[in-house]
Amino acid sequence: MKDKKMRITISQCIGDLTNLLCNRCKTRNKCNECPVKGTLRMLGQALESSPDKVIGPLTVNLYKDMQADGLTEQQIAELAHMSGKELLNFKHNHGLFAKKLTTNDIREIRRLREEENLSLREISKRFDSNQGFISRIVNYKTYTKVK
Repeated sequence: MKDKKMRITISQCIGDLTNLLCNRCKTRNKCNECPVKGTLRMLGQALESSPDKVIGPLTVNLYKDMQADGLTEQQIAELAHMSGKELLNFKHNHGLFAKKLTTNDIREIRRLREEENLSLREISKRFDSNQGFISRIVNYKTYTKVK
């Protein structure tokens, strides 16, 4: 429903802008040759066909923020309008694959959570990982043999 309202608003805005410019036009009755009117029409069509794509591309910082917020890879891919394979290529090209944690890292993660009461978000940023993975470590769902 929100998209439909957004499209109506874009159409109305483009229409109002076109009318405003046409009312100030000095070359009346030559609308078919008007580059401004053609450009506005193309802009309106582009915005109406995919208004969510106008937001911009996925960046490394945006990816890390979404990951730190606990979003899954699938959710990040959907929000970035990428397929899973495109997201995988993005991560590969930007060196965003998780680094292997050492047993000392695992112990430190658990200590930070239990003794210093750091949030999962803070710990995930510190270890460049996502909150879900940190939660599984803290709750002994993974790395169960590391005490």
